[in-house]
Amino acid sequence: EEKLKNEFGTSNCIHFAGFQNQESMPLMYAATDCAVLPSKNETWGLCLNEGMAAGKAVIASDCCGAVYDLVEQGRNGYVFPANNFDVLKERIEYLVANPERVKQMGLESKKIIADYSFENDCVAIEKIVQEIA
Repeated sequence: EEKLKNEFGTSNCIHFAGFQNQESMPLMYAATDCAVLPSKNETWGLCLNEGMAAGKAVIASDCCGAVYDLVEQGRNGYVFPANNFDVLKERIEYLVANPERVKQMGLESKKIIADYSFENDCVAIEKIVQEIA
């Protein structure tokens, strides 16, 4: 973190906001162009759901469980191999250079995540229970 702050801390388009509690997350997503989750190990990665619900393009490592259900390569974002910082950098640079594409990906994210709701979860669980019974 310190290395990144030293290198990019004066940038107009990179901000280090520090820890944010749940109440401030909608503002954080509103202030971004893209949600990036470069985790080395992430069972799911709820921030991808949140970023998509906020209409953002997403970039995440292949170690985030959610990517297999939520990220459609090139449609609403990108999945990159964990620890491959060259590919991560390439994806981020592409999105920075293509703001209209970022907006389109954000719209696609909203479409994809729209099916992920409490109501749809209940219907799916009920269907599974009925099939078992």
